[in-house]
Amino acid sequence: MSVVDIARRYIGSPYKFGGHGAVPGEGMDCSRFVQNIMRNMGVAISRTTRTQKNEGQPVSFNNMQPGDCIYYDGDVVMYIGSGRIIHASQRGVVEENIYDTKNIVSIRRFLSNRSPITISFIKDLDLYNSVYPDLQKAFNGNEEALNNHLNSCGLKEGRIFSYVFDPGFYFDKYPDIRNAFGRNFIGITKHYIKNGIKEGRQGSNFISKNFINVLLNDSIIIFKE
Repeated sequence: MSVVDIARRYIGSPYKFGGHGAVPGEGMDCSRFVQNIMRNMGVAISRTTRTQKNEGQPVSFNNMQPGDCIYYDGDVVMYIGSGRIIHASQRGVVEENIYDTKNIVSIRRFLSNRSPITISFIKDLDLYNSVYPDLQKAFNGNEEALNNHLNSCGLKEGRIFSYVFDPGFYFDKYPDIRNAFGRNFIGITKHYIKNGIKEGRQGSNFISKNFINVLLNDSIIIFKE
């Protein structure tokens, strides 16, 4: 079972400041939630955000993988991919979009020997559907059809399919990418996954919460070939 699968089992558990709940359904706070997940993965970490934020391996925002933990002042959330997090909020354990990219104190990786990032790690079919009215009309939210379209057409066309990677943004931002790949968006996508993340390149402008909300509410097409 993956770290994301384990974390999702805790969704709906109540929030309790200082709570020591160890299993889904018991009260816990944000740092206890993270500690529980890591314990399930066979990794021991300390109890509080004050100490956890200095443990494990430091990671940059653009290099995050599912299971990495984002620390704020007195708060921690777990990144699960595609711009999404799970955390013990005041509403209990919930899954939602990353809500704050400006006040990050530390990002830590406690799990080693991770699988390499692939398109499946970063794609979000809900986003893919929301951005493009033609896909909404053609597929009416059918995930299998959307996934097939992404693989057969969307990648080639440079369509947006991820919160952390926009092929058009990547193309516009880096002259060496334009020179190397032209409008070969499949090649551009492969470069980001294989090289760009490790190089610390910015893959998307979606890290702005307000920008994401505008995008989803207004169905703006950021890039179209």
